[in-house]
Amino acid sequence: MRLEVPSPGIAVTVRATITPHQTTARTWSVAGLMVYFDDGDYWRLALVQAPDDPDRRYAELVEMLGSVWQAQNEPTTRLEGATEGELQWAYDRPYQLELRLSADRVEGTIAEGGAVRYRRSYELAEGVQAVRKGWPGVETIEMRAEVSDLEGEVLRFAGSRPPLPPGREPIAIVLADSLPGTYPRVADVIARGIRRAGLEGRALSAAELCNPGDVPWDAVDLLAIPECQTVPLEARRPVLDYVARGGHLLLTGGPGKPTFDQIIGVSLWALALLVAVVLIAILAALEQFQPWRDEVGTDWDGLQPDTAHAAAGS
Repeated sequence: MRLEVPSPGIAVTVRATITPHQTTARTWSVAGLMVYFDDGDYWRLALVQAPDDPDRRYAELVEMLGSVWQAQNEPTTRLEGATEGELQWAYDRPYQLELRLSADRVEGTIAEGGAVRYRRSYELAEGVQAVRKGWPGVETIEMRAEVSDLEGEVLRFAGSRPPLPPGREPIAIVLADSLPGTYPRVADVIARGIRRAGLEGRALSAAELCNPGDVPWDAVDLLAIPECQTVPLEARRPVLDYVARGGHLLLTGGPGKPTFDQIIGVSLWALALLVAVVLIAILAALEQFQPWRDEVGTDWDGLQPDTAHAAAGS
C-alpha cells in the first residue's frame, strides 16, 4: 500500500510503528516500509520471517530494480552499503521503523523502545542505476501485523528542476533509429518542428538511449521518442531517471487500446477462423434440427403448383 501524495519524490521519508504477530505461513513472511515506484522498482525496510526456521527472524533493507530482486548486490548495480547492529526481532513487540531516501543515499533504521537496534544504508553513487524515486508505502506479506503512527513525507518531488541559466538555449534530442516497425520520416518531421520552435535539436540512436553514460542528461531539456511502441526495454530505466530529474518527455505513437484478440492472446486471423468455424457448426446443427426447406414449405419459389407444371410441360 502506498500513501497518497501528489507524485513520487526523490527525497522521501516514511516511518511507522509495526507490531508483528505470529504467522503460520510456510513461505517468506514480511512486514515493513517501502519507497515504492512500481512493482519492479522499490526499496523495502522489513522485518522478515524465514519459512524454513521459525527462529530465523531478521531485518533487511533491500532493493528491487527492474524486477531484479536484491539488485543492490548484483554486479552491474552493486551499491556500497554499511550495517550497524543485528536484529533478532520477536512477535507481539512494537518496533519503530524509518526509511529515508535522498539523492545520494538510502537508509533504514529499526528501533525498539527508543533505542536503535538495526541500521542499514547504501550510497547511491552517480551513474549507478538504482531506485531514486517513489512514494512512501507499507507492505505486509503472509504476516499479520499492526501498523500505527504511519507517516510519509516527500521533501522534494520528482520532476523539480532549476531554470535554464542565462544565455543557454534549450536542447532537445530525438530518437532517430531504424527500429522495427518505425518510419524515419516521423522522426524527421518531429525534429523539424522542434527546430522551428527554437530548440536546438539533436538525433539520438537507440543504443545511446539505452546507455545512460552516452547522453549528458542534465543538459537535455526535451526528449522526444517517436513511435514509442518500439522502444527497447533497456531504455526504460534511463528514461524514467531522466523524467525524475525534471526532464520533459514527448511521446508519439504507442500501442492503441487493447483489442479482444490481444486480451485473450490469440492472433486476429486465428480468432476470425475460429469464429467462422463456430458459426458454420451452429448453422449445420440448426439445419439438422429443422431443415430450411421444411420452414419455407413447398411453394418457396412463389409459383403455384399448376403454373409450375405447365411451365415444366412447355
